[in-house]
Amino acid sequence: KVILNEYAFKSDLNHNLLASQVDDINLCSNKNSIDEITQSITSHSHISSSTNVEKENHNITPKTTYVSQVDKDIPISKKENLDTYVLIIANESYQHLSNVNFATNDGNIFKQYCVNTLGIPDKQVRYCQNATYGNLLGSIDWLVYALNNFPNSNAIVYYCGHGLPDEKTGQAFLVPVDGTGKNIATCYGLSTLYKTLSNTKAQSITYFMDACFTGANKDGSMLIAARGIAIAPKKEMLAGNTVVFSASSNNETAMTLE
Repeated sequence: KVILNEYAFKSDLNHNLLASQVDDINLCSNKNSIDEITQSITSHSHISSSTNVEKENHNITPKTTYVSQVDKDIPISKKENLDTYVLIIANESYQHLSNVNFATNDGNIFKQYCVNTLGIPDKQVRYCQNATYGNLLGSIDWLVYALNNFPNSNAIVYYCGHGLPDEKTGQAFLVPVDGTGKNIATCYGLSTLYKTLSNTKAQSITYFMDACFTGANKDGSMLIAARGIAIAPKKEMLAGNTVVFSASSNNETAMTLE
């Protein structure tokens, strides 16, 4: 059983060490200093809880919208958790595939829980919105460096976006926003992510995978139109002190609640 708020955290973060590892990486925010990279990300709108009013031909038409309960009244903790590093990948706007509605909002809300509720310093939370393949590689490198250079470190990885299986091997892949879907080489292997982080000095790694890897969209349609059926992805082997929370099993589709 994993209780996230029991993580122990480190008091000091050496920015110079982290900065030396990311100078040549194309980062999500395209900034040159680690302090700028880890500044708070501007909040993105989700669904307003208020009633919007539209005027059309002088007639007023009310349109009621909703907000998830978990998006409101996020608890604030006084404790400091200084040994955990968080990587959040929130891919909503795809260049070659359908979008993933609310992914950026969900990523932002997850970040708020990490900072406000778990007490993780903002500078230790890497939020990457609409990550390209290069952004994804750079962000993983950032996390690997932190886990290998700061003792007793823990990792949290949150991914919201498309997932795909390799039709030949069944291996699951994360799809960056510039991934084509038809060319698996433009995607990032889930087993590669697990292996890369398990080879670090991390004390524990917790994954939250808000995606399915069958090749289906969140609305039930196929991600790639030419593919007629969903494919059950291969189960990935985990190593070390690793826990994965997944939005769906290997034969299910993670759909949007509307």
